[in-house]
Amino acid sequence: MADQLPVEAMTIFQKALFGGQVAEYLDHGHDRVSGYVLKAADAAALATPEGLYDAHGLGFEGSPWKRDAQHLDVIRFGGVPADYVHDAVAPEFEDHAPFNGSGFAHSGDTVLPLYFLDEVRLPPGTEMWRVASGRPERLLAVYVDVATGWLAVEGHVPAQRPQRVPSMFNGWNAVWEGLRFVADRKPGQDEVILASAIQPEGIPGFGATPRGLWSRIVQAENVSDIYHLTGTCMWRGQPFHVADASTDDHGVMLRLFYTGHKAADAERLGLNKSDAGVYWVVVNQQDVEDLRFLQARVPGFPDGSGPAR
Repeated sequence: MADQLPVEAMTIFQKALFGGQVAEYLDHGHDRVSGYVLKAADAAALATPEGLYDAHGLGFEGSPWKRDAQHLDVIRFGGVPADYVHDAVAPEFEDHAPFNGSGFAHSGDTVLPLYFLDEVRLPPGTEMWRVASGRPERLLAVYVDVATGWLAVEGHVPAQRPQRVPSMFNGWNAVWEGLRFVADRKPGQDEVILASAIQPEGIPGFGATPRGLWSRIVQAENVSDIYHLTGTCMWRGQPFHVADASTDDHGVMLRLFYTGHKAADAERLGLNKSDAGVYWVVVNQQDVEDLRFLQARVPGFPDGSGPAR
């Protein structure tokens, strides 16, 4: 199934991180983002950990954040597909306090629009910043692209991490020389970054990357197809996105991201919770229903009218 893909190219979103998430990104090569987000421009005036704690709604029961912490880390990113971004408004969204269903977050007298992002691969150029009381904010790391992964700017030495193969789901894929690769498109550039877990046999030009992959940059005009892949399904009467797939002795196992956006239903099913509003589960493919795959493409490519932009 194919569709046209609108992209939130000009909007920069901001997501708060706790320590475990920072370690997942920098030490273990995590390349996904999901959960409640703000527009970075809206939150720019809230330049203290306390202000951002309130604005991001981090005071929920069991929260790993502390309002009196000396710093708060965030990631900022743009270029996510618009289909993954939702206004966090009831009744479509039902969650625990401080979420109130109004579609807005509050920090003192400041009111900010609140959004929810379904799990998606990080866009290239995502930045990780540290906001501390009484000090200028500091850039910690940059997610370069799907091939390179995260590069720390200063103050962090990543642990020796195993290769983490990017999932084809909820991210870009490209077909080049008859082979499919996970890929990235950098806005405004006529190039596509290809990434592979193994060195493609008999095809020169691929080099090893810091995240343990093999990569090559090709001209967009030479790519026969590029698409953003989304898998959807139903499990126990609730909607999910397919976030990843693997095969073991039990068959094809799917990691599913809950897209029903209702905390009570997610908890009734016993789903894993990794952040406010973020629920997931791993199930056998045989147990899901109405499994579908959508290949969404940027208008004008690859119909011959020009390179992907």
